[in-house]
Amino acid sequence: MKIITISGIAVLSFATFANSELALKFYPVVISSCFLAVFAYSLYNPPSFIEVIASKFETLDEHGKRYTRKVTKVWCGFFIINGLIATATIFHPEPVVWLTYNGLISYLLIGILMVVEFIIRKFQKAKNKSNEMAD
Repeated sequence: MKIITISGIAVLSFATFANSELALKFYPVVISSCFLAVFAYSLYNPPSFIEVIASKFETLDEHGKRYTRKVTKVWCGFFIINGLIATATIFHPEPVVWLTYNGLISYLLIGILMVVEFIIRKFQKAKNKSNEMAD
C-alpha cells in the first residue's frame, strides 16, 4: 500500500509544482495502476489481497481461498479497465467528462463491484455450507 501513497503524493506534488492540469488529471490513472500492481503482485505472492482482507473478518477454508483469488483477479480486471477509461478521459475535449468519470462514475463502479461481490460471496458460502452438510 505504500506504493499507492507514494505514487499519489508524487503525482500531486508534480502537478502542483509544475502547475499542470494535465499532470493532475493523471492522478486517477496512477492510483488505478498502483492498485493493479498491488493486487496482481498478491496473485504471484500469496495470499491474495482479497484473501488478506477477508481473513480479517472470517476464517477461510480452501473454497474461500480459491474464491478470494478469483475476486482478486476480477479487481485486477477492473483496475485495468478503470485505468484505460481514466486515461481516455484525460484527452477528452470536454473537462466535465474527466470530472464526471473520475469523480463520480468510477467510485460508483467500485461500490457496485463491492456490493455484487458481497452478495455473490454470501451465496457461495451458503452453497458450500449446504454441500458440506450433504456430504
